[in-house]
Amino acid sequence: MATGKSVNVIDAFHLVALRVASATGNRVDIKQVPWPDSTDPIDRRDYAANIDSISVVLDWRPLMDLEGGIDCMIDNIRKSNNKN
Repeated sequence: MATGKSVNVIDAFHLVALRVASATGNRVDIKQVPWPDSTDPIDRRDYAANIDSISVVLDWRPLMDLEGGIDCMIDNIRKSNNKN
């Protein structure tokens, strides 16, 4: 999800855990483990999506922030699970 704001991976995981706990009442624990030795160094970097070009070319802006996107994903998963 590109919102124009940079978030590193561990912060994103913590945000998802917080939003899931808030929505479900279930605590979500995150365990951080070292990268495997075989991991390519490029995979260990943080990435940020730059939306400047698409915003100009397509006159596009995100409709929600990261928290809203996570909440929407949680809501859709819950609805999907309730159908089964």
